[in-house]
Amino acid sequence: MEQVLATYRQGKIELDAPVDWADGTRIQVSMVRADPSLGKPGPNVRTRFLDALNSADPHGLDESLWPLSQEETRLLLSAMDAAEPLDLSVQEIDRMESEWEASKAVQKELGRRSWEGTAELGE
Repeated sequence: MEQVLATYRQGKIELDAPVDWADGTRIQVSMVRADPSLGKPGPNVRTRFLDALNSADPHGLDESLWPLSQEETRLLLSAMDAAEPLDLSVQEIDRMESEWEASKAVQKELGRRSWEGTAELGE
């Protein structure tokens, strides 16, 4: 990996992804500036995107902050690569599958009712 993004916090630089550089490797650091053309009133989209990537919130980005450039896509993929894997217990998996099956049954019933209502309109 030749390039990695980082965040400056409290006098230290925190890399967004692990690197395999030799100890003592010299690096060049420059600030990533937000593109004002992407802005909306208030904090611009690029700044909000970078802030969301650096957030401690484990839920990631909402659709309004989806990557708008190749650089932002690389940032997002780097953050995803650095994320901890989801480790569910057997009980959590069983509960999730049970809830999914219940939801599927509800959706089928709603679809059936909707179809019946549509059939009545054609009579």
